Amino acid sequence: MTSPYESDGGTLVGCDPRTAEAAAILATQDRPKSRGKALRAKCIDCAGGSPAEVRKCTALECALWPFRMGRSPFRPPRRAKDAPIEEPDVDVEEEEDDEDPPLQVFVNPFL
Repeated sequence: MTSPYESDGGTLVGCDPRTAEAAAILATQDRPKSRGKALRAKCIDCAGGSPAEVRKCTALECALWPFRMGRSPFRPPRRAKDAPIEEPDVDVEEEEDDEDPPLQVFVNPFL
């Protein structure tokens, strides 16, 4: 597809994914990817195909750097499906109180 803008001089440009047919996009991909997997794939591509180099990446200025491991560092880690939900450790000893607590009387000084 050639650029619709004269300033581009008729050079080839990619199509807008919002206007492309889904079948055309999926034909170029192995399978649909999540955002995290797509970012990780881009980082592996940038690192010459080496996941080890992605881990060692020092391009802190890159917008993808925080996401290079395929997960968002800004979200809390997910709990495994099989992991038990931990109950808080609370030792509550029930005391048998036969006495009622003392009655507190509030006296309004403005009356």
